[in-house]
Amino acid sequence: GAFAQQEVDLQYTPSSLGEVEAGEVIFVHPKLGEWVYKATGSGEEPGLMPPVNVFSSIGQTQSSSFVFRNPFGQPLSIEIHLLAESAEIAGLFKLLLKRPQVNVQPYGHMQIPISFSPELITEQHATVEIVSFSVADRGKLQWTFPIHGIAEAAAHDQVFHFSCKSRG
Repeated sequence: GAFAQQEVDLQYTPSSLGEVEAGEVIFVHPKLGEWVYKATGSGEEPGLMPPVNVFSSIGQTQSSSFVFRNPFGQPLSIEIHLLAESAEIAGLFKLLLKRPQVNVQPYGHMQIPISFSPELITEQHATVEIVSFSVADRGKLQWTFPIHGIAEAAAHDQVFHFSCKSRG
């Protein structure tokens, strides 16, 4: 209707560091014409990424994965490491990779699989660090993914029946 508004989310995925990248968003209406919005953005160095949750029952192993994306228009050589506060906590998690060093194609995606094997009902934390030295003139780039291992009680197939006296 008249004087209506529409909010639009614009997502920007940089493909370079420190360079201004530009694009246009064009809205077209058959009677009212075109509105052209110029958008610019600049990529910053990677850092802390959103947390990855892995849920598992006690005494079992459950796996999950998250996606790493090469934002650059050139192949990216990466090293993948799992870190934790102690060797004991690190032992509850496992990176399910054949090799810790991988090449990711330009703009390519890679699944990073991880498993969690809890022994107690508790939440444990680890970190997956992805490091690259292969981006020209940038030195070390590091993506840090917090991993939250969340232990749950195992489900039972048994049905339990209870009986007791009630107050009259």
